[in-house]
Amino acid sequence: MLLHAALNVLREKARVARKNASDLEALRKTVVTLRDTLNHQKELVIVKQRELERQVTDTNTAELETAGFLDPNTPPLIRIRNLERKLMLVALKSKDVQTLCRHYEGTVKPMRDEHNSYRAQLEAVQSIVTIKSAETEKLLLSYHDAVRARDGAKVELEEVAYIFIIWTQQKEIGFT
Repeated sequence: MLLHAALNVLREKARVARKNASDLEALRKTVVTLRDTLNHQKELVIVKQRELERQVTDTNTAELETAGFLDPNTPPLIRIRNLERKLMLVALKSKDVQTLCRHYEGTVKPMRDEHNSYRAQLEAVQSIVTIKSAETEKLLLSYHDAVRARDGAKVELEEVAYIFIIWTQQKEIGFT
């Protein structure tokens, strides 16, 4: 009865280990997707930073060319102000992308740690299952040996009892 309970516990642990393996695969897919998103966002940041630098250079060049003699409301200055607004928007988006990158890294690091610890836990559980399986086999062998020894002892006891009965009968015949 105890062996059946131990065997059932081992089977349940094996089922849980298989279920956790499928959860691990889902986590791996999520990590790959997040990594792709991070790489794409990094590329966008680089492009936007280059565009920002180009626009700053254009703005500085335009200011130098028009400094001192243009009316503040001329089309080139209006264009410059529009470019400066766009430049500020690009700078804000660049900061947003950097924030997303930090968030991604903050999200992925615990997942990596959990993945590594999960692998170790899974290996530990597998080794325990292997050990318990070996112990169960040893207990089964011991049980069978004990049954054989018990049966042998019963037969030997019956033989000794028979011999004792014959001896007492012979002794009584000899004394009477």
